[in-house]
Amino acid sequence: MFKILSENAGAVFKNSIESLIYSPEYKAKEVIIVTNAGGPGTILTDLVSQYAKIKELDKKTIEKLNKVLPPTWSHNNPIDVIGDATDERYKAALETVKNLGDIIFVIITPQYMTDALSIVKILNNDKYIPILLGKESFLDTINYLENQNRLYFTSLEEAAKIL
Repeated sequence: MFKILSENAGAVFKNSIESLIYSPEYKAKEVIIVTNAGGPGTILTDLVSQYAKIKELDKKTIEKLNKVLPPTWSHNNPIDVIGDATDERYKAALETVKNLGDIIFVIITPQYMTDALSIVKILNNDKYIPILLGKESFLDTINYLENQNRLYFTSLEEAAKIL
């Protein structure tokens, strides 16, 4: 009863401290996910779907991504740029989708060819939210982000809660 009366009066209830802190800044209707690992991308898709819509890629966008990604990329959102993705591949994919979603989650997992620090340096606005899975592998990247006062996450669950 209290909740219903409060909502009728204009109150908004949040389910986490992250959503309370970041939701005014990161309210998203449509989300893009770019990842170098399909599994985490799929899990984040499920989590994000509770709060926002996963942006469907149109045929034109898929054709553009086909030109800059390997043939084995996911061909949908989440955009799996494949495990051997370099910062250049991330940059090409992000450039292609930069105007499509309200927020673009960028999942980075530790892979031999992946330089996380180079990748986060190309995330040049607050629309891009890096998620670094494998915290110990990314200490230099985390230090960089913290020195830049940039938002980042090391957990898919916590990242989704900002929506």
